[in-house]
Amino acid sequence: MENVIKLNNVRKEFKKGTNVVEVLNGVDLTIDQGELIAIIGPSGSGKTTLLQIIGLLDRPTKGDLFVKGENQIDLTDKSRSRLRNQFFGFVYQFHHLINEF
Repeated sequence: MENVIKLNNVRKEFKKGTNVVEVLNGVDLTIDQGELIAIIGPSGSGKTTLLQIIGLLDRPTKGDLFVKGENQIDLTDKSRSRLRNQFFGFVYQFHHLINEF
């Protein structure tokens, strides 16, 4: 199977005053073509932040994001928008609608 999404050591931090809040800490993830995944976890665990980075809506503080084998970290906003338009779609559902859960 072909990797369509690959994250290497993705980190995301937010500054709150003088404090740094680490939301994602070294996430590695590979999603193959045709694979069904679910991102689950407690409130505040970074699920939405992870989805925003995967969907090119936000940039990680550190790490790499590959889409179809090409690193997308340094894309311009216009290029990110074009790629989102052509490639990405998200379906948000309650977990009980997916048989595996």
